[in-house]
Amino acid sequence: MATDWDEFTKYYDWEFDLICTNQKKDVALWLELAKEFGDPILEVCCGSGRITLPLAQQGHHITALDISEEMLSQLRKKGRDLTDLEIVLDDMLSFNLNRKYKFAFIGYSSFQLLLTLDEQIKCLQNLHSHLEKDGILGLDICPTLGDMADQGPTHSYTAYHPGEKTVVSMYTACQVDRLHQIVSWDDSYEAINYEGHRTVFNNQMSLKGIKPDLMELLLRNCGFRILNVYGSFEKGPVTPQTEVLVYIAQVN
Repeated sequence: MATDWDEFTKYYDWEFDLICTNQKKDVALWLELAKEFGDPILEVCCGSGRITLPLAQQGHHITALDISEEMLSQLRKKGRDLTDLEIVLDDMLSFNLNRKYKFAFIGYSSFQLLLTLDEQIKCLQNLHSHLEKDGILGLDICPTLGDMADQGPTHSYTAYHPGEKTVVSMYTACQVDRLHQIVSWDDSYEAINYEGHRTVFNNQMSLKGIKPDLMELLLRNCGFRILNVYGSFEKGPVTPQTEVLVYIAQVN
């Protein structure tokens, strides 16, 4: 299933603030890593700039890349006064920026939007080609996706959306392809405005589970050596209960 990121933009930031808690801790980690590894920085799958903007506001020279024009439009509005921010509309598989970066990263499990081994390899090779000698790559991966169970339509939340001036009820369902470790969500957003007019927006998204041994093999085979693997956004250890893995890898 393919997500219509342009259409989803109207809900993206609002929903993230509404329901995502632990994920918000990632900004502090990326800020710390950016300070450690230096500029220039490449952020792939930047969305509307949740991580990009704090980095740019801290004075980092950053190129922010995403496939959604609407997401980038939001980023341009938010970052219009930031002189060291470059915004690029492109795909993480095929972008060619004709420059090298000291540090590149993909946050919020967005690397897992790639559903085939060929796509994963192509993306990592492309990132490798855009990094300086000894450059650093950071990836935020959820290793437990493939362990999820199928779920029928379930009410997730009902909340007021001030930007749209509607009350939104979100219902979600998911199916798990255990053979290929792909989880596919089918989300429905029912919005009612003050006049009682009802609209429905349906959104689909699929992510691929990547176990640690496969992720490590992918990185090695694409020209990286792993420096660290953190089990939390606070650089905690990896445990059997770990729900996020942050890989820090260096170009060989």
